[in-house]
Amino acid sequence: MVAKAEGRGARRRSTVASFTSAYYTQFPVPDILIMILAMVDKPTQAIAARVCRRWNEVALSHLWRLMDSVFPLLKLLAPLEYFCQFQYHKDDLLKRLGAVDWNRFHHYAVHVRSLTHVETKQTPRLDAEAAAAMLFRHPFGSSLLPNLQEVYWTFSHEESTMFALAFMGPELDVLELGLGVSRTAAVDLLKCLAYRTPNLKDLGIGTYLRALHLSDVISSLISSLSNLERLHLPVYYQTEQIVRAIASRPKLKHLMIDWAYRCTYDESSMEPYFSPSFSPNLFTFNITTHVDACIDHFKSKDHCNEIDSLLLHCPTVSLASDVRKILAHVVASCDQLAQLTLMLYPQSGMGIDYLSFEDLEPLFACRGLELLEIAGPSFIPPTASQIQQMGKSWPALDILKLCQSPGPKVRLPIGMPVTMLPVFAKSFPEITYLALYLNEDRVQFDGEMFPEHQFPKLRALDLGLGPIPGGGHQNQEVGHYIASLCTELPALNLGCDTAWPGTIPENILRREPEWLQVEDAMELAMRTKAAVRKKLERMKAEFSRS
Repeated sequence: MVAKAEGRGARRRSTVASFTSAYYTQFPVPDILIMILAMVDKPTQAIAARVCRRWNEVALSHLWRLMDSVFPLLKLLAPLEYFCQFQYHKDDLLKRLGAVDWNRFHHYAVHVRSLTHVETKQTPRLDAEAAAAMLFRHPFGSSLLPNLQEVYWTFSHEESTMFALAFMGPELDVLELGLGVSRTAAVDLLKCLAYRTPNLKDLGIGTYLRALHLSDVISSLISSLSNLERLHLPVYYQTEQIVRAIASRPKLKHLMIDWAYRCTYDESSMEPYFSPSFSPNLFTFNITTHVDACIDHFKSKDHCNEIDSLLLHCPTVSLASDVRKILAHVVASCDQLAQLTLMLYPQSGMGIDYLSFEDLEPLFACRGLELLEIAGPSFIPPTASQIQQMGKSWPALDILKLCQSPGPKVRLPIGMPVTMLPVFAKSFPEITYLALYLNEDRVQFDGEMFPEHQFPKLRALDLGLGPIPGGGHQNQEVGHYIASLCTELPALNLGCDTAWPGTIPENILRREPEWLQVEDAMELAMRTKAAVRKKLERMKAEFSRS
């Protein structure tokens, strides 16, 4: 009997094993787990990591793929204070690093693909000597994170700049740095990057330091990156040295300005170095320049015909006729242009006061335009017929921004009535993002929630620094009116754009609570509108059946 029972048990185990083998052959568990664990939260992923070895690998690839701080990695090796106060814990840290289970650290480190670390004044200061001790003891080569592809590090402490190098290596593709440190610390870090990260494809540098202080080291770094495809630099960082380095990069396709760090106006760092001999064929081109230099650059079609996205920052433009000249050359040279941003906020007493519909007429020939942004100083409100003309000229326009944040020194009365929104809805059926500066004219809402002209695709309405129509006395009516023009509830965005000069006045900041009342009224009206639409559809279905 015992022998028979053992035989039946053996056959049962064999059957289960055969079924399991067949199941894994038909349904590869790692592929299924990757899809499932990608859709659950981190606590669930942590539980899955403790199921078995196979599940552990898959779960860790999700848990550790995107790190929002370097501290969890350090805590695998020693208490955090050992890395922040190295001079007091030197012996303890060296002892821990000598006895630590580096295989365990490596087991987690290989899963990290992206590392973000944002320092503030309260963030513990990391000691560069502690990083050197880590690299000396690390048995798996010079890269602590061998599969790391992206690093986003914002520095507030000078000591951390050298510490961060321990987590950067030749495998890195994307590097974005926020350098809120001294000139000396920034220079030392940028010098080392040329040796630590030679294969970068995407480099972003943000700093408040003047280009004069970093031009040499940044140009050297750019020149060392033969695979560079995307480059973000602060505004006023187009010195002769940097531009020459940019022109020497054969694979560079995207040159952009980082507006998160707004350096002070610097005439010497926007000279006309982007001449017709500038060689790269860029897809994205952001440039800070003077009028004559800008016109000179776009006279040649040879190096402009691939530009898809263009940002022109011209703070010294003083005549509207200059803007028309620039746009005429841009349209003639950039056959593929789909996105255009004009930033004309004046600097140092120079600059234009406003733009008008007539100044945009050269752009009417650019039929493929999908994004148009006019940022500063102000825009004279167009008439209904002018809005319709713009709609006919740009049938594919998806994003339109018309000076929703006028310059702080604008002298002319500006702003358009909210009752012009139906004209925009009729003229731009493809628009998803609309930014305007409204005036305080009252709105007469007749209660019609399904007017003839509505925005079929609008997802965001940006009203910048504008006042509330009706002066804040009919907020609910304004909200209901805006909602009646939309098929879905759009996000209501307020505030200035990233390049807006100066600080926002108190009287403008006080508008926010009233705009929130408008937003609440929009949400209620859209719920009512959706309920009415659903009821009408149900009645229509019942009528068709009868």
